[in-house]
Amino acid sequence: MNGEGTKVLIVDDEESLRSLIEIYLMKNNFHVISASNGKEAIDKIHADRPEIIISDIMMPEMDGYELLSYLKSSSEFSEIPVIMLTSMDEDMDKIHGLSAGADDYMTKPFNMEELLLRVEKLLFLKRRIAGAELRFTESQKLLDLTKEELLKAHMQLKKIMLESLEGLVTALEARDKYTRGHSERVAAYAGGIAREMELENIDTIIIAARLHDIGKIGVRDNILYKSAKLTREEKSIIESHPVKGAEIISKISFLKDIVPAVKYHHERYDGTGFPEGLKGDEIPLAAKIIAVADTFDAITTDRPYRKGLDFHHALTELKMNAGSQFDPVVISHFLKIINTR
Repeated sequence: MNGEGTKVLIVDDEESLRSLIEIYLMKNNFHVISASNGKEAIDKIHADRPEIIISDIMMPEMDGYELLSYLKSSSEFSEIPVIMLTSMDEDMDKIHGLSAGADDYMTKPFNMEELLLRVEKLLFLKRRIAGAELRFTESQKLLDLTKEELLKAHMQLKKIMLESLEGLVTALEARDKYTRGHSERVAAYAGGIAREMELENIDTIIIAARLHDIGKIGVRDNILYKSAKLTREEKSIIESHPVKGAEIISKISFLKDIVPAVKYHHERYDGTGFPEGLKGDEIPLAAKIIAVADTFDAITTDRPYRKGLDFHHALTELKMNAGSQFDPVVISHFLKIINTR
């Protein structure tokens, strides 16, 4: 099935991710409504009557749990299916959300195609059961259909893989509060670019984006977080992180396909990047995509020594560097997903 004009409410205080979800669902013929917090979402629910809600958990003013509690205590809105989103993969968070009445639960970053399948599944069930109360736990089987069984098997394999990655990602992001969540956002941007370019290896690019800076684990904190100008030796150490990351990844057999993207994401289109000075088509496409996503998030995020740029100035910066730092084709596709609302 496609969206067929079905109303979907997206609730997330992270504008960039909210926009990516909105764009993807609109392309699949959904009528998308958005809100940045729970209070705003309640107003939209009363005004627009969505058939399904996708909501983040951690938000200002009213978080996802409070919004869920409001919905499930309302006789008018209790049957609206809710998919909860979180940056944390903790069992207690899942139990909390599911016991509060969530119909599904996804950990960021996620595959947009997977999100679409879950939305379609819940809408199918809602229409088939005609409003009967539906709650599920991890042990329940929701559909006795071949398609659902295949999807379940696929998700189990994905879960095993992502659990293996979680320790690496957590170890990296816990190092610095200013960059916490960076790889997650880079993965969202990179995945959006890959879908816009209609690539076949979208999942591979998303995983590579999550782990693109894993080599920084081998860099000392006093160098990694130094706000003053780096010495030549310190700069050399920092610039070694793509190679170190590739070495780490290459030891994990099921990650071998992402090694080039991790190793070459700091190469520049004009050949002045590192570690090998590749240029143009010598640079793997996945690495060129991650380079754009990485830079955009870096320049729009606050650092101890500077404020992040707003979207307009950040996009101007990227366009100015198309053809020198970045592949112009990748930049053009990135601009489409950011500007198309």
